[in-house]
Amino acid sequence: TATLQRAFTIESGGPETAALIQTLGEYFSGKRHSLAWQIDDSLMRSDFQREVLRATAEVPYGTVVTYLSIAEAIGQPKAVRAVAQALRHNPVPIQIPCHRVIGSDGSLTGYAGNLVDIKKQILAVEGIPVVETAKGLAIPKARMYVGWRQDRCFCRPDCTSLKDQPVRERAFIPSRARADEMGYAPCDVCHPELHPV
Repeated sequence: TATLQRAFTIESGGPETAALIQTLGEYFSGKRHSLAWQIDDSLMRSDFQREVLRATAEVPYGTVVTYLSIAEAIGQPKAVRAVAQALRHNPVPIQIPCHRVIGSDGSLTGYAGNLVDIKKQILAVEGIPVVETAKGLAIPKARMYVGWRQDRCFCRPDCTSLKDQPVRERAFIPSRARADEMGYAPCDVCHPELHPV
């Protein structure tokens, strides 16, 4: 927030800038979970990017999904790299939460301009843990619940039912409290409510 305030003074932009700074400040302090801004489709480079950005906009606050998940969600499971490129040119980061998309191995990849540390900070605001690995920063997927977005339930990461669910439906959730906030029910196979991660 301080960086934004130095870059944009209220005097330089009037009431619109003041409202923008306040809204972003609320988001970065965790008081706001979404931004209700209209997105101008003309900012998108192609129909493919539009599909990718729309699918990414559906990723819930406080969760992460993989690039493969987005590719499958738009019906193009082999287009993982193209999805990453479309997100790299996201015209409205945070509003379209490309920071919530990670590599299949949990790595924080693909953030424009190699600004992975910023991605880490935004994820921290949303309660997503990030760890240092031999390959760099990553989400500890083995210590997170797996939520099924369509079925609105959540599992342990070692649940046997995971093999039956498509990747496009998976979202990684950092805590039982977050799953409860989202209205997700515990899986009746692995019982994460009895065996927390």
